[in-house]
Amino acid sequence: MHGDALFSSASLKVVSRHAVALAAALDAAAALRAGDAAFSRSEYFAAVRHFSEAIDADATSAMLLHKRASAHISLGDHSAGARDLSAALELEPSSIQFLLQR
Repeated sequence: MHGDALFSSASLKVVSRHAVALAAALDAAAALRAGDAAFSRSEYFAAVRHFSEAIDADATSAMLLHKRASAHISLGDHSAGARDLSAALELEPSSIQFLLQR
């Protein structure tokens, strides 16, 4: 085992992909917490920014789109809110909550 690598190149690539995915999930979770905190303080511009960061890290989350839609609507930007709700419905077409709010 003197000249053999401890891990194969394929194994390292898999580990690397998992590390990138974990980092993105942690980024999304931190941005979600910041967005929720901003929203609870009625800081809707900041909430939109943080929820957008979370969506950039996890574009498959209907819940994040819904939260950003709520912040847009709270700012009076109903068309941006409707776009986010429509996108959330594409991801979760059976969500009554998204449909009713849209």
